[in-house]
Amino acid sequence: MGLVLSLIKNKRESLLPSLLLLNAPWMDVSLSSSEMDKYDKMDPWLAIPFCRITGANWAGSSSALKDPLASPAFLTTSDLSAIKASKMRIAIFQGEADLTCPDTLVFVSKLREQKIPLDFFFKRGVPHVYPLFPKTIPEAEEARSLMASLILNA
Repeated sequence: MGLVLSLIKNKRESLLPSLLLLNAPWMDVSLSSSEMDKYDKMDPWLAIPFCRITGANWAGSSSALKDPLASPAFLTTSDLSAIKASKMRIAIFQGEADLTCPDTLVFVSKLREQKIPLDFFFKRGVPHVYPLFPKTIPEAEEARSLMASLILNA
């Protein structure tokens, strides 16, 4: 998402894909959602302490944690309007038992409010990046098929 925003801000829209496929996107590296503790208990993989360190490293500094290039949850209305104007479609796959879930749900609401083309695939009880799991998660195979179809039809 940060790359997309960077291309738009630098007037390089011709380089944008027709489809942006996001798999459990990390929308807020500052972990500022009031629901983090609830999702931390559900998530079998990600943990707040590890994500705090990783988020700070990704952002580059504590002052950049809420920069939209690092944390798309903080995109402005102007940023969202530019994404809409690009006519790029966004597809998001998100599991519920995932620390990234609460911010993704808020982000999806923002995209829908702005009427940005969106396909949102949400599964209850499955972990972070569940489509990448083998047969241990039955929903994964269906999600991979959907991803392939979206890419082939983009």
